[in-house]
Amino acid sequence: MRAGGASGCRTWVRGERASTWNSPRQPNYDPPDLPTDANPMSTPEPQDPAEREVESELDLAFAPLHKRCLGLAVGATLAVIVLAATVLHLLRSPGEPYPLVLLEQYFPGYAVTWGGALLGAFWAFWLGFVLGWSFAFLRNLVMAITAFVFRARAELNESRGFLDHI
Repeated sequence: MRAGGASGCRTWVRGERASTWNSPRQPNYDPPDLPTDANPMSTPEPQDPAEREVESELDLAFAPLHKRCLGLAVGATLAVIVLAATVLHLLRSPGEPYPLVLLEQYFPGYAVTWGGALLGAFWAFWLGFVLGWSFAFLRNLVMAITAFVFRARAELNESRGFLDHI
């Protein structure tokens, strides 16, 4: 409920908080002091240093993954692996391309040659980026859903006996 009319506009322009407590019907009512930053979802800060350390480690363990960063890391790793495998195979036994020739089925244009090594690295980077990004996205989604479910269950357990106290 907001104060209406001209007094409401003056309150808003001055930046004051509109008071609906002191109305003409209750001139002597003093509202309770409520904390302005009280969040019902916030948990109290742990006092024990060991609890603080465990809480900070849990925050780090359940922090969301950066999708782009994980995609770049997995893509770069896979590209280096394919490039290194092709180059090593070309240096050691250039006449027998059997194990790596199967990559031609997955990477269009790949061949066990020096140019094919670069093309294979490109395709491996692309594949690794998509896999890393997808993994981070799905992991973040599962963690968010799990956190939501746990919070909802905790809130339901807290308010389970609400009507018993009325």
